[in-house]
Amino acid sequence: MADAALRAGKHVWLEKPMALTLEDAQAMAHLAKAHPGQVTLLGYNYLRAPAFQAACAMVQAGEIGTPLAFRGVYDEDYCADPALPWSWRMTHEGGGLGALGDLGCHLVSVMVALMGDVSEVTAMTQIAVPQRPAPDGRPRQVENEDSALALIRFASGAQGSFATSRVARGRKCRLHWEVQGSGGTLVFDQENMNELWVHRAGDAGFTRHLTGPAQPDFAAFCPAPGHNFGFNEQKVIEARDLIRAIDGGPPCGPDFAQGLRIEQVIHAMARSNGCPIRLEDMNHASA
Repeated sequence: MADAALRAGKHVWLEKPMALTLEDAQAMAHLAKAHPGQVTLLGYNYLRAPAFQAACAMVQAGEIGTPLAFRGVYDEDYCADPALPWSWRMTHEGGGLGALGDLGCHLVSVMVALMGDVSEVTAMTQIAVPQRPAPDGRPRQVENEDSALALIRFASGAQGSFATSRVARGRKCRLHWEVQGSGGTLVFDQENMNELWVHRAGDAGFTRHLTGPAQPDFAAFCPAPGHNFGFNEQKVIEARDLIRAIDGGPPCGPDFAQGLRIEQVIHAMARSNGCPIRLEDMNHASA
């Protein structure tokens, strides 16, 4: 559908993950490059959170010094029950990657926005529930991963750790990340998305910063700090960014080219099986 829209001269706003296979994502990015007048945008809505935008500004301004390490987790429990019926989401043909394609790509989008490009990953995946009951009562095989763990090397030389799971009991939307810098640390958790915790060198501990009108885009929804911002507001901001870009305003992202880099990271993790994979080797890889 995205290809057809681009060929018809349309702008494209597409949900994540960008594609079921890396080969398809590469073809989509190539086609978008051939239509430079058309805007492409992927639905990585967590990048629009005011607390996240404030964190990016702090990193870019050097407020925590040089970023040295990233630690990130995105866990949910929607597949934790082994009695949950088998579905197309658990196949490569219908669902593509599992936890990496559904949750992990969001964590990668946050990670690269804060830390820059990834140069190498070493990862392993797990299928925690190998079979699930199909509608006909027979067990069907689960093909894609329930969880994944990875060690990261960024192009800057910084390091990182990454974990995602769709079988983490009790977790609902735990998109939790931490950036450790030479002069401070930032901590965020999507389950408490209106808080950013900040530590600077010399501080005794962390300070909680509540989102409010001082953060980007918050004031458009509420004039008072501490009044919670939400998931749906993130999507409204995403739509606003798309419309602005179509109208000749600043580019919005991640576009298809940036989305391809996210796909390369998660597909490298899926293929790693404990062996290091350099991202430059994924530039010409096919699924």
